[in-house]
Amino acid sequence: MPNGETVSVPQAAALCGVSRSTINNWIHAERLFARRSGKIYSVHTTDLLLLLESMGKDIPPELRDTNPYKPLFRSFRHCWERRNGHDHGQSCKDCVVLTQELDICFIAAKGSQLKCPEPCHACGHYQEIFRPRLQFILQMKTPAAVCKGLYFLGANKSWAQVCRFPCEDFMGMDVETVIHPNSLARMLSILKGREMGEEAHFSSKISFRDKKGKKRNANISVFPISDPPGASLILAQSIE
Repeated sequence: MPNGETVSVPQAAALCGVSRSTINNWIHAERLFARRSGKIYSVHTTDLLLLLESMGKDIPPELRDTNPYKPLFRSFRHCWERRNGHDHGQSCKDCVVLTQELDICFIAAKGSQLKCPEPCHACGHYQEIFRPRLQFILQMKTPAAVCKGLYFLGANKSWAQVCRFPCEDFMGMDVETVIHPNSLARMLSILKGREMGEEAHFSSKISFRDKKGKKRNANISVFPISDPPGASLILAQSIE
């Protein structure tokens, strides 16, 4: 059974060799995330694997991935699913993220309809779901950023220095903010193609504009990454 599938509570119990009540206890204690449809709960096999590992329990062969070097992340969930039951969860019902069913909540951070009381970079949802998926760029010395659609998901320190914005500003920043108008059409074409499923690697010369409006030229390479789905890694070199 490959990671990435969902199983019912009885199936999860059978896989782990525990009772159904144990699985239900893990769910209600918020140790294991589950989605509910009517009275039926389903859990993600990757979440089940990560929980068993954190508890030091044996991993059933059915849960082991055929690629032992593949990084494991918690299954994607919307921010309002995580906040359900928390003190400030009531604000979600009026939040644009819920009403518009946005997958990436922090792209709405610049608007007044975002009701979350926490700054995005300190938000538990971001720390749990997005930061682990972007952590690899923080180890890179080359200016690097991750985009999905027309928005940045994050950037490393070197990228932030090129654009002269704080790193945290790139969470949900639209691409138009730092790509010069002369290069915007080319950049948007690349990113839209990636979101539509194109797997090709692109290289191009583009122009940035930094926080002060100064134009800077660079060679960029755009690579598809598998998680988050549809996202792209952008590397910048030969910056002028």
